[in-house]
Amino acid sequence: MTEGTSYPQPELLKRLRELQENTAEKDKLIDADCLRIQELQSRVRLLQQEKAALLCDINDICAQLGFPDLEALENER
Repeated sequence: MTEGTSYPQPELLKRLRELQENTAEKDKLIDADCLRIQELQSRVRLLQQEKAALLCDINDICAQLGFPDLEALENER
């Protein structure tokens, strides 16, 4: 529709309904994407926690072997 052009009321009402439907559909897509983003953020946090635990285990083993870190252990080999 072009600005300044006059359209019959039924056509305007039809277009208004179409725009409202399109807006509602975009809202659904936005909501779904936001939920997916939240799920991914939770997964990233969990993976970061798991990685931190693994790094602690690595450091503990290195310390038990008498090395300050994994790099020092690998350099010893």
